[in-house]
Amino acid sequence: MRFFLQRFIYLFILSSLLYSSDENHNPEDFIKREVIGHRIDKPLKIDGYLTEDIYQTTSNQQFIQSEPDNGDLATESTEVWVGYDDAALYIGARLWDSIPDSIVGRLARRDEDENSDEFWVAIDSYNDKRSGFYFITNPNGSIQDGTIANDSWLDDTWDGIWEWKTRIDDKGWTVEIRIPFSQLRFNKQEIYTWGINFARQLQRRNEFSLFIFYPRGESGMVSRFATLHGIANIDPPKRLEIMPYLTSGYSILPSTKDNHFYEGQDSNLGLGADVKLGLGSNLTLDVSINPDFGQVEVDPSTINLSDYETYYEEKRPFFVEGASIFSFGSGGPSNRWNFNFFEPDFFYSRRIGRAPQGDASGDWVDIPSATRILGAAKISGKLKGDWSLGGLTSLTNREFASIDTGGIITSEEVEPLTAYNLLRIQKEYNDGLQGLGAIGTHVYRDFKNRNLRKVLTDNVQAFGVDGWAFFNAEREWVIAGWIGATRVSGSTERLLSLQHNSSHYFQRPDAEHVEVDSNMTEMTGIAGRFVLNKEKGHWQFNTALGFITPGYESNDMGLNFGTDRINHHLVVGYRWYDPGKIFRSARLNAAYMTNHNFGGYKINESIFLFGWAQFLNYWSIDTFTAWGPLTLNDRHLRGGPMVESPDGTYVDLGFNSDGRKNIVFGGGGDIGFNSKGGDNYGVRFGLEVKIGTQLNLSFSPSYNESRTIAQYITTVDDPAASDMYGKRYVLSQIDQTTISTDIRIDYALSPTLSARFFNCVV
Repeated sequence: MRFFLQRFIYLFILSSLLYSSDENHNPEDFIKREVIGHRIDKPLKIDGYLTEDIYQTTSNQQFIQSEPDNGDLATESTEVWVGYDDAALYIGARLWDSIPDSIVGRLARRDEDENSDEFWVAIDSYNDKRSGFYFITNPNGSIQDGTIANDSWLDDTWDGIWEWKTRIDDKGWTVEIRIPFSQLRFNKQEIYTWGINFARQLQRRNEFSLFIFYPRGESGMVSRFATLHGIANIDPPKRLEIMPYLTSGYSILPSTKDNHFYEGQDSNLGLGADVKLGLGSNLTLDVSINPDFGQVEVDPSTINLSDYETYYEEKRPFFVEGASIFSFGSGGPSNRWNFNFFEPDFFYSRRIGRAPQGDASGDWVDIPSATRILGAAKISGKLKGDWSLGGLTSLTNREFASIDTGGIITSEEVEPLTAYNLLRIQKEYNDGLQGLGAIGTHVYRDFKNRNLRKVLTDNVQAFGVDGWAFFNAEREWVIAGWIGATRVSGSTERLLSLQHNSSHYFQRPDAEHVEVDSNMTEMTGIAGRFVLNKEKGHWQFNTALGFITPGYESNDMGLNFGTDRINHHLVVGYRWYDPGKIFRSARLNAAYMTNHNFGGYKINESIFLFGWAQFLNYWSIDTFTAWGPLTLNDRHLRGGPMVESPDGTYVDLGFNSDGRKNIVFGGGGDIGFNSKGGDNYGVRFGLEVKIGTQLNLSFSPSYNESRTIAQYITTVDDPAASDMYGKRYVLSQIDQTTISTDIRIDYALSPTLSARFFNCVV
C-alpha cells in the first residue's frame, strides 16, 4: 500500500510539472525569440514530404494565440524548420491536427482571403524593424503574398516568384516553401541577421497563433519579429523578370451614316511588357512598355453631381506593385483618422495615361480614349544606413484628334508630349523609432498646339518633407507630420482658369483673403498635417491639425480636391479586448472636428460616435453616427458667396455574420437628414456562398433614396441682385433613387489559375 501511495505521489508531481511546462507558461517568454537557419548541402525537393535531413534537426515550435484567447498556447502543435543554400531560403512546417478530417482548405485567386486554415511566414530581410515580405499558403495550395510597410501595414500588390507545396495526411498537414534570394532585398554582408515570424490560422476555431506573442492593444508587427541567425556567405543574386501582356477588344455599336471614323464595329490589339531588373543587391529597376488600362478590370460607372472629380483606384500592375515606396506622410502612427479633410496626395498614378485633356470640333471627331504611355521606369529599394529610395519617370505620347469637316480630314493635338518625374527618399533611425524623408515631383509639357496652353499648365513642381518620432522604445506615443509646397506656371488663360476651378474658387465675392489675378502666370501654395497618436492600451487618443493654403495645386501629378482649409480633430476611445458574457471584443470612439478657411470662417463642425463589436459567436455589428450644427459653406455656390449649411444628423448601422462559414452575409442601413428638409435613406446587403473548394459566389445589392433641397445648377448674371453681388444662383431640388447590384463568380482551377465573372448593374 505504501509503495502504491509513493508511486501515486510521484506520478502526481511529475504530471503537475509537465502540465506546468505546457499550460502555466509566461507569454512574456514569447516576445523575444530566436530562430536558427541551417545551411543545406543540396536544394530541398519542394514536394510537401518532410523527409530531408534538415527535418531531423530541432524545430521551432510552441506557438501562442493572438485570437481568440490572447496569450494562451495554441491548441494544436506546429513545428517549423528554416534552411538555406546559395540561392534560396527554405521553410518547412508540420502543422499537427488532432482532427485532420476537419482541416479547411479552399482554392482561390491569388491574394484572395479564402477563410481556410493557413500558414504564414514573414521576413524582414533588411532587419530595419519596419518593412518586410509575407508569404501565405493553405492546405489546398492557394497563396497570398505581399509587402509590409510602416511596421504593420500589409500590401498585397506585390507578387513574388516562389515555390510551395502542401499536403494533408493523417497527422495534419505539411508545408514546404522555397523563396529565392532574388525575391528578397538585403545588403551584402558576411553574416546576416534578419527578422522572421511564423503564424497559423486554424479556421474551425477562428484561432490565429504566432511564434511571437502580440499582446492585445499594442501596435507594431515587424518590430516584434524573432531574430533569424545562421545565414552566412551568400550573395544577393542578379534579378531579371519579364512579364509580357496581350489585350484585345471588339465592339459592335450602331453607326451614323457618313461617319468616316466609325463604321459600326471596332477592334483593338494591345501588346506590352513589364520588366524587372535588379541593380546590385538593394535596388530594383521596373520598366513598363506600353502599359494599358486594358490589362485590368474596368472602373465602375458613377454619377457625379458634386464639384469634386471622381477618384478611381489604380489597377495597372506597373503602378500598383511597390507603390508603398512612394507613400508620403504616412509613416509612424498606425491610426491616421481623417474627418472631413481631403489630405492631398503628391502622386496619383491615374494622371499618367488618362484621356486627352484637349478638345476639338468638327462634323465628326475621333479623339483617343486614353493617352498612350510611351514608356515608364521606376527604381526602388533600400540602401545601407536605413535609407530608402524611390524614383519614377514616365513619358506619354503626343495625341491627336482626327477631324472631319465637310469631308476634309485634318488632325489637331489634344494632348502634348508630357514627362512625369518623381523622387522619394527616406532615412530611418533607431530601428524605426524615428524617420525623416522628402519627396519631389516635376511635370513638363511640350506643346505644338499653343491653344492647349489655355487648358494645361506648362511646368509643375512639388516638394515635401515628412517624418515621425516615437516618444520611447515602448512605442506608446508617436508624433508625425509632413509639410509640402507646390508651384505651377503657365499661360495667363490657364492660370485664370485654375483660380476659378473647384479646387480654389478665388472668385468668391465675399472672400477678402483671396482674389482673382488675370495677369497671373505662376501660383504657389503650401500644405501640411501633423498627427499625435496613442499606440498602446485600452484607451485610444488621436489628434491632428492639417492645412491647405488657397494657392496649393498638386493635381497635375497628384490629387487635391480642395484648398483653403484649416482642419482639426480630436478622437478619444476605449477598446475591450477580452471576451465577456456577450461580446468577444469591442471598441467605441468619439470624435470632434472643425474646418475653417483662411478668412477665419468656420466652414464645418461635427461630432462623431462610432464603434464595432464582435459577439461570442463571431457575428459583428458596427455603427457610425455624426451630428453637425448650423455653419457656413463657401463651396456650395461653386465660386459664389458663402451660404448657410444646415444642421444635420447621419446614422449608419451594419452587421456581418460569422466569416468562417460557407455562407456569409451582412448588411445594414443608413439615414441622414437636415433641418432644411434634405434626407437620405439607404439599405445594403451582401451574400457570399462558397460551394465546394473552388467556387465562390457573391451578390451585393443596395438601394438608396435621397432628396437634395438645394442642388447647384448654374449661375447667371443679374445686376439687380445686389445682395448676391450681381449674380443669381440657380438651385433645384433633386429626388434621386439608385438601385445597384454587384455580382461576382470566382472559380479557381488551380492555385495559380482562376476565372472570374464580374457584373455591376446600376
